[in-house]
Amino acid sequence: MSQPIIVGALSKLSSVSPESSRTQRTQVTVAAEATESTDAVRATPRRRLHWLQWLMRAVLIGVVSLAIVFLLLVLGVRMIVVPHIGGFRDDITTQLGKAIGRQVSMGTIEAGWDGWSPTLSMADLKLFDVSGREALTFPHIETSVSWQSVMLGEIRLRRLDVSGAQLLIRRDREGHMHIGGIDVEQRVDHEDSAAVDWFFTQREVAFHDGTVVWHDESRAALPLLLRHVNLLIENRGSRHRFGLTATPPEELAAPLDLRGELAFDSVNDIAKVPGRIYSRLDYADVAAWKAWLPLPFELKSGRGALRGWVDFAGGEVNDVTVDVELDDVRGRFKPNLPELELAHLAGRITWRQQSDQTDFGTRSLELTTRNGTK
Repeated sequence: MSQPIIVGALSKLSSVSPESSRTQRTQVTVAAEATESTDAVRATPRRRLHWLQWLMRAVLIGVVSLAIVFLLLVLGVRMIVVPHIGGFRDDITTQLGKAIGRQVSMGTIEAGWDGWSPTLSMADLKLFDVSGREALTFPHIETSVSWQSVMLGEIRLRRLDVSGAQLLIRRDREGHMHIGGIDVEQRVDHEDSAAVDWFFTQREVAFHDGTVVWHDESRAALPLLLRHVNLLIENRGSRHRFGLTATPPEELAAPLDLRGELAFDSVNDIAKVPGRIYSRLDYADVAAWKAWLPLPFELKSGRGALRGWVDFAGGEVNDVTVDVELDDVRGRFKPNLPELELAHLAGRITWRQQSDQTDFGTRSLELTTRNGTK
């Protein structure tokens, strides 16, 4: 009985074709590869998660390390530098001189804190020009130092408050403007340029209760003294905005409100920068101002209130708009027009210079002659 069974089994095995056997082996191989591929796919997210966890640990360690270093630096400044700031006066003066490219002297210095930022209070700070002559004097300065100074390697301030400063602005006989001893009409040398450029990189600068003297030698005018000058300057890259209030002599005008915006990257470009200035006077003897400020038309008399906008570019004024409310007006607004004598003048006057063409216009203008005719 066993022999027929063995023979039958052998006959069944011999009936399986070689092609069928190869197909079965191929299916087994594919199944194995699919299993390996599935394991690889499952392993990929694990590897990515591992790298992500490692990266997060590295970032966390870096942040914690920087925080520890910053806290140690703050503690060092608070415990060592601030209580003994007077002993660092010469070093601070030297670093400040390097930052602005000028020789600097300082009377006294004290330190404190404004939140997380250290503050410095300086008295009798003086800046000298390249010839060693005193150019600017600051009786009192309050500063808040930015921690960006550590990263940038130069002094950067969060704010700079100056009290009681005295500034001379002069136009010489050749028409060149000098501010604080610097000729802004000519290209400034490296030292003076570094000094002013550093000033215009500070985020906010405020002057309180200062004095400005405007001396126009080209017009043979007496010096004009402006008292109680308050000036705020905001610097954002190449955009510079300012607001100024000042008190001129009583016979000339009420307190002056002046605002403006300029665009420049370096003080060497300031003579030709584009910009706009707005001014307001609640009372002014407009004709008296012509001794210091050029007017686009001839004006012999006129008293009252006015506000105006002046646009300029390339060192030249190209657009003037003035809202006026004046009494006792005598003037000639264009060379080919007759002289006007008015009891009252109100409205808007515009003047524009385009190439060789000058445009003069008015809007909502009200004229009242001396005999009451409107």
